[in-house]
Amino acid sequence: MKKKVINCLLVLLVIVVAVSVSAEENRKKYTGKGVKLKGETEWTSSSSFSSSPFTKVPKPLVRKKISKKEKLKTEIEKNINTITKIAEKYYETHDYSKYYSSVCRDMAIDIWGLIERKGIDARIVVGNPDQPIYTVADIKHAWILAEVAPSLWVAVETTNGRIVFYDENPGYYRGVGFDVYSEYKKHDDLRKEYIQQRKRVEELGSGWPFYDSEVKKLRGIADKWKKFLLLKYFEI
Repeated sequence: MKKKVINCLLVLLVIVVAVSVSAEENRKKYTGKGVKLKGETEWTSSSSFSSSPFTKVPKPLVRKKISKKEKLKTEIEKNINTITKIAEKYYETHDYSKYYSSVCRDMAIDIWGLIERKGIDARIVVGNPDQPIYTVADIKHAWILAEVAPSLWVAVETTNGRIVFYDENPGYYRGVGFDVYSEYKKHDDLRKEYIQQRKRVEELGSGWPFYDSEVKKLRGIADKWKKFLLLKYFEI
């Protein structure tokens, strides 16, 4: 009898350990380092840009190759001058703190609106200028792309009030772009929902009841978010 009890306890212990390991693997997969966005592959650029935030195939503005055609050069310089004044003036009157991730988003939205009011087409972009995006967790920054001539775009780093040309940092010319605020709002709502659910999963820990169901919910939010983001992803 005693031997049977011991055997039952050992079986129960094995089950508990197995469940805990599985839950811990799920936690690592769906929290800290984010969730893969496209199966086992990386994000790739679209040659047609049929579902991207651009109506025509965009091109980056390289500082050393500004057009020599006088009319086009004048248009580019005029728009760059307008954008630079907007960004610099905004930067002078607003503080940026790297400790508050929402600040870059707020600044990007504000400057996007100011640029659009001047008749210059612009996009709100989220991503990471310092590295490619592999997971939703890699999206850590927001900035602007503005069209300074037909299909010719330049990046605006709103947190320090300056233009970033392609030859300075090509990372500013890839990301997830939004041409209207309502689309950006959908992304931001999904981002907040994902962060809130991830926090809940981390607080619960693998030993709590319903942990696996909460991880499953987190995965569902991440999948929904990544599908939405992939429709807006671009590389110039």
